Amino acid sequence: MPQYIQSNEISFTQRFTNHLMLNTSFMDNLGLMHGKMGIAIYFYHLARLTKNKKHEDFAGELIDEIYEEISINPRTNFENGFAGIGWGIEYLVQNGFIDADTDEVLEEFDNLLFNKLIYRTPIEIGLLNGVVGIGVYFLDVSKIQPPTIKIYQP
Repeated sequence: MPQYIQSNEISFTQRFTNHLMLNTSFMDNLGLMHGKMGIAIYFYHLARLTKNKKHEDFAGELIDEIYEEISINPRTNFENGFAGIGWGIEYLVQNGFIDADTDEVLEEFDNLLFNKLIYRTPIEIGLLNGVVGIGVYFLDVSKIQPPTIKIYQP
């Protein structure tokens, strides 16, 4: 029996987890802080903690949903957009939750975010909605080598 279930009483964690499993697929937000990416990370950690395969499978389904719905999300910020989603993918790979070549998987993210910085630099500076969030993305995914970026020249 998982540690978060105590006797006959369902713990808050179990109720919270059940709520997420029932409702997350209906969410529109794909982001790291308030959406499917953050919830996928939660379920990967929960699966590792509880050794419950259904949590890992659910997290994988959320990642699939993010990839299917990503074109609907025009945001680039760290809180709810490409920078946070890309950072989340890199985090999952670096921590052994998923196996992927992030240079390939995140190539479009890199191009989109780099072009955003060059041609439409965010007015805000902060982590969640500004330049710092995009910088955090590039610092984490670059793995010391600067990314190879194709710059669109109008």
